[in-house]
Amino acid sequence: MNKVVIAAVIKNNKGQLLAVHLNKEKPEGVWVMPGGKLEDGESARECAIREAKEELGVEIEPIKIVGICEVDYGDNNIWLFIYYSAKIVSGTPVPQEENKTLDVKYIDLQQIHMYEKIIWF
Repeated sequence: MNKVVIAAVIKNNKGQLLAVHLNKEKPEGVWVMPGGKLEDGESARECAIREAKEELGVEIEPIKIVGICEVDYGDNNIWLFIYYSAKIVSGTPVPQEENKTLDVKYIDLQQIHMYEKIIWF
């Protein structure tokens, strides 16, 4: 199984970070940056673009890699997260996947610690 996740770091003109509330991992869900698993034969950029469209209905332009981290969930379950800075080129972020994407909003960087999360780089 592929254990590489590509995520988009999208900020608005106020410097707030775009976060997605997903219905997974915990009963109350988790807040993460938009993204998902890299598919076979797909570039990291293509994955970031596809996931933003699937989750939020927006077209993005990945700019550059701004972070990479490895997360060990135990029992040899290690995932690699690659983060691209990106900008929205068309559309407004709106949850697209019923029963998976619960909400989307911009979060002040000073308030990130207040949100339950899997990983923020």
